[in-house]
Amino acid sequence: MGHASSCLPVKGKGRKQVIEKKFRGIKVRHGGKVLHEAGNEKDIVRGWADFSGDDGSGVTAAVRWMAGYWPCSLEISGDGRITVGLFSKHNPKAFQVNWGTHLTRQVMLDFHLGETDGEETLYALQHPPIARAPIGQYRSSGAIFNRTEIAGAEDELAVFKKYNRGMPERDDTFKHVSRRVFWTKYYSEMECYLLNYLRQGRTGQFLSAQAFNNYEIDKAFARSHGFDISKDMKWGGTGVPKGQFVQNSFDWEHQQTMGLALYYYMTGDERIREGIVDYGEYLMLHSAAKAMPDAWKSWRAWQRMVRNCAWVFDFTGDKRQLDLVHRCMDFLIDSREVQGKAVRGRNLKRGYILTCFNHPSVARGSTMNEKDKNIQSKRIGTLMGELSSQLMHLHHKHPDRLGYKRMEDFEDAMLGIAEYCWREHGLDRSTKPAEWTMHHHFKINDPGPTLANKKPGGYVYSCAAWANLIYHNFGETWMYDMDFHIPFNNPNSARKQHNHLQNQQAIYINNQRPPLRRGWKDVPGVKVTGANGSYTLSWKAVSSVKKYKIKYADKPIVPWLGFDYKKQKYDLDPEKHVPYFAANNVADEPEPLPAGQEQTWSIKGLKGGAKHFVVKYSTTYTDNWANVKGVK
Repeated sequence: MGHASSCLPVKGKGRKQVIEKKFRGIKVRHGGKVLHEAGNEKDIVRGWADFSGDDGSGVTAAVRWMAGYWPCSLEISGDGRITVGLFSKHNPKAFQVNWGTHLTRQVMLDFHLGETDGEETLYALQHPPIARAPIGQYRSSGAIFNRTEIAGAEDELAVFKKYNRGMPERDDTFKHVSRRVFWTKYYSEMECYLLNYLRQGRTGQFLSAQAFNNYEIDKAFARSHGFDISKDMKWGGTGVPKGQFVQNSFDWEHQQTMGLALYYYMTGDERIREGIVDYGEYLMLHSAAKAMPDAWKSWRAWQRMVRNCAWVFDFTGDKRQLDLVHRCMDFLIDSREVQGKAVRGRNLKRGYILTCFNHPSVARGSTMNEKDKNIQSKRIGTLMGELSSQLMHLHHKHPDRLGYKRMEDFEDAMLGIAEYCWREHGLDRSTKPAEWTMHHHFKINDPGPTLANKKPGGYVYSCAAWANLIYHNFGETWMYDMDFHIPFNNPNSARKQHNHLQNQQAIYINNQRPPLRRGWKDVPGVKVTGANGSYTLSWKAVSSVKKYKIKYADKPIVPWLGFDYKKQKYDLDPEKHVPYFAANNVADEPEPLPAGQEQTWSIKGLKGGAKHFVVKYSTTYTDNWANVKGVK
């Protein structure tokens, strides 16, 4: 009797692939006669067909998101057959399926005894019942990547009102899946959509995430099944074997993957779980995994590789990913900048990590002048925020089980970057946030704004994560009270950043002021005796202490050296002082005694000259972040 179909002839290669214009849209045929010819890309098939008798009994066939899953067809024949062409035989050319991937379609056949409405059948398929718990349940359980500080709708409203920023985004449009030549969802729209739904109840956001997940879980992975992908398969430009429209892949530069795990936690869809397990194999078989930790010129890709391995381990428990994460954490702690050389490493005076050879023209270990340094070190630290947040949440979820012995050193290394970003490029630069240069494109020694348009970058990427780290270490809140840098609704901010996990945490902290996970304060009246590597510290025990923190160095320890970008000089001489984050930790701080008692601690075997010590205490300290008391 007839059929309607969506078609797929393509021309071009790679990212230049396009659907030939004459085949875009819908084609409708009755018998041998074409009633509606393809060629109008604004024609969108509804996705259902009904075949009924005079009494209304019959069958309705519907294909979920048919418009986005071409080539597809619905065909009704005079002999009583209704055919759903998942890969339509009427398509003018064959569709080349990428080897190793899966393809999934959802179809509903509604057998009815009386008259029915095909639109209602389609709606039931496309909009299934969904439900969510109150946001507080997700916080208290730590079910979302161990995060206990996720903003609710009330937090958003309060913070938007506090800064007179209007209303939060409330768009509930369902964005149907659309086939693209390559993945343009750089900043994990899936993650944002799902968080929007949990926070605000916007069902269209959940359906958009579901559409993306159902489509991309099939297309985004080169299936492994035990063989070495890097040797046995031909790679495309984004790491997936070449085929027709197969560039829809996770790339290494952008964080796109965490929405997959979140979607699985919310739905239990086993296809997603299987895809994530395969993705873990894909990560381990990649050549970069074997060369880590000091691999890849792209620092952004390096960070995303480590972050992906962290969340995949949390999901699968595969120790290979954890081993890679720990090797890279050791590297972040131990690496050092080499003056005048293109060597990736930490600067223990100012806190940054020099990424240097981020550009093909700069060879690793080569001589690097100041001009090179400004160009090649542009991603010094802000992108590390989302990585460090992920790693700390992972390790504080199961600190004993994961057994990493250097978390204190890792936290201090990350604190150095956080203070570099917020102090040197923020508060130390000016009391006016509009003059700050906080952006992921940092240049170490460039005194001017870092963006081409001379506007500051705002609260982009993971500056929120650094603010959260400073808050939990010292209880400082000035970062959140700087209007320009509130992580939402900012014309200079990137891609609706306030929806991301680290920015949702910033909004929650801004409104709720939760208990500090560290909350370090100086212990007053500490006395130091001894010499030649053996020292004893004593002080009066502070009330309600949960943990002490002791650090030492060869020079007096100060909170921050301060670097004046105009004078290119330090406020405090780095040859005579050591910033707090760079001082050495000890591993055996004493258990707190009752308030007022004499507390002592001794250390032996320290090499070098005289040592300087600082002792801090916390009344809120916790290592298991999923069980933080006071979560609302």
